[in-house]
Amino acid sequence: MHWNFALFEDYLPIKTVAEYAYCPRAAIYMYLNWENDLRNVFLYEGEMYHKRFQKLLVKHRVTGKQLRNFLVVSRKLKIYGICDSIEEKGDELIPIEYKSGYPEVENYHKIQLALQAFCLSEMFNKEVNFGIIYFRKIHRRKIIDLTSSKDAALKLLEEFRKKIASGNIDLRDFPSCGKRGCSYFSVDNLPQCTQH
Repeated sequence: MHWNFALFEDYLPIKTVAEYAYCPRAAIYMYLNWENDLRNVFLYEGEMYHKRFQKLLVKHRVTGKQLRNFLVVSRKLKIYGICDSIEEKGDELIPIEYKSGYPEVENYHKIQLALQAFCLSEMFNKEVNFGIIYFRKIHRRKIIDLTSSKDAALKLLEEFRKKIASGNIDLRDFPSCGKRGCSYFSVDNLPQCTQH
C-alpha cells in the first residue's frame, strides 16, 4: 500500500484529541504547534521511558506477537497516531499504551485507545474492542473494554473539530485543567505582571 502524505494535512493526531480530554488548553497549544520549553519531572520521566519504543520492532512474547511504534490511520475519521504497541493474540488485535505515571486509568487513556482501535479496525478490517494500559511503575497491565469509550471518543473528536473549524480560535474555549502534572501548568500559572 502506498500513502500520499499530502492527503493527511487535515488529519488530527490522536495524541492531541486525547490531550483534549485531559487538558483542553494543552491540546490547543499542541494543535497550534506552540512549543513548551518548560518541562516538568512527569514529562521527563515519560519521555525517557518512551525513548525505548522509538523504532518499529516485532517482538514475540508469551502473550502473542507485538508490533511496537506502529503508525495507525483512519481515513474515515481523518485521524492518525502511533501505537506504542499492538499485540496480535489469535485473531485479535489489541492496542497497548505504556504509561510511566501512576497506575490509574484516566478518561484520556480510554479515548486514546478507542481512537487507535478505530484506526486498527479500518486498517485490518477487524473489530477491536479491547485495549491495554501498561503501567511501568508497577509492571502491570490493565485491560480496558473500549465499547463505551468509542462513543465518547467520537463525540470528543467532533467537539474538537468544531472548535477549530473556523480557524478563529478563542483560547477561552480551551480551559486549563490546572493539574500540576500537565505540561502547560507552569505556562498558565505564570505570575501576572503589573504596571507601575
